Amino acid sequence: MTARHGDSGDQTAVIVEDHRHLAGELRDLSETTNRAEIATIVNRLGTMLPAHFDREEAPEALRGAVSRSSPQLSGRLEAILGEHGALTELLTALKTSVDDGSVPDAAVVDLARRFLEQMRNHEARESALLTDALWGGRGG
Repeated sequence: MTARHGDSGDQTAVIVEDHRHLAGELRDLSETTNRAEIATIVNRLGTMLPAHFDREEAPEALRGAVSRSSPQLSGRLEAILGEHGALTELLTALKTSVDDGSVPDAAVVDLARRFLEQMRNHEARESALLTDALWGGRGG
């Protein structure tokens, strides 16, 4: 089963699983100030996050769900999907900082915290949007 070729239920299941893995990585990142541990987490995120964003941005994924259930929320969704580029750039900057031995550990930790905060805010906005799309107008 692949996200791009499966049905919308498969697509949703893959994205939900992505979010579980992502939440674990973000939790691990929040619990460390160790540069080597940050590097390990950033490397995993560097593989995971672009693929996750691609799945979310696929026409049949979030756009399809929102357009079917709550088309009036499409503008909000596009703004959230538009954040993916900046988050990817911030992750790239964090990886570069981790790999550059001349960047002080404190600066790496600060950048990791900034990335963490922006990812958490992004995920919260995304979850709120999807809740609104699911329950909007249904009294839920």
